[in-house]
Amino acid sequence: MILGYGWLKNENPTINWKDETVDVRSILEEKETTIRMDTVEMVVEPQGKLPTRGSQEATGYDLYAAEELEIPMGGWKLVPTGVKMKIPKGSYGKLTGRSGNALQHGLMVHPGVIDSDYRGTVGAIIYNYSKNNHRIVPGMRIAQIVFEKHLTPDIKEVTDLKETERGEKGFGSTDQTEDTEWRLYTEEEHEAIRCFTKTTARIIGPRGEMKNKFKTRTQLLAAV
Repeated sequence: MILGYGWLKNENPTINWKDETVDVRSILEEKETTIRMDTVEMVVEPQGKLPTRGSQEATGYDLYAAEELEIPMGGWKLVPTGVKMKIPKGSYGKLTGRSGNALQHGLMVHPGVIDSDYRGTVGAIIYNYSKNNHRIVPGMRIAQIVFEKHLTPDIKEVTDLKETERGEKGFGSTDQTEDTEWRLYTEEEHEAIRCFTKTTARIIGPRGEMKNKFKTRTQLLAAV
């Protein structure tokens, strides 16, 4: 490999003259850091506001409402932020909620993805799970956006997948141990289940078999 004087002067790599090798790892790490810290360009509309972070080490940037509107109880609305952005290629913006809004007002943000080639106004779909209508005013913190790297791998169709110990187990297969799950029931529910088991033992068997028949607590209590 032939290295020019200009490149050596600018990049200043570690050179081992004895082994005649050049260590460029530090240079690559520095460039990677530069890529990670790339700038997100934003256009702010009249009622919009630039996203901000709540603290120096906060991961998410707070997004602000740009319009006044009301979200009915049990309903949802698309709340515009008045901000357009250019996210660096190879990254995306992940829309997520704010814990304070969820805990205090029952407002939940539908998760969203802002692609690097999107140039429209960013908006957040907000659900109101409270028992009251909720008013949104300009300047209110409504959501967060987190910027992340992503992969876009090639998709390859195959006829089979390599087996694993877990296999196809999913949808709660690793949620609770049997002991923990059984302790989720109240004393009144335990008594109802015991009576139910006695009267239907010949049909569905003892507790262990009953657990296999009714996969969730809701299904079991509905049968009781």
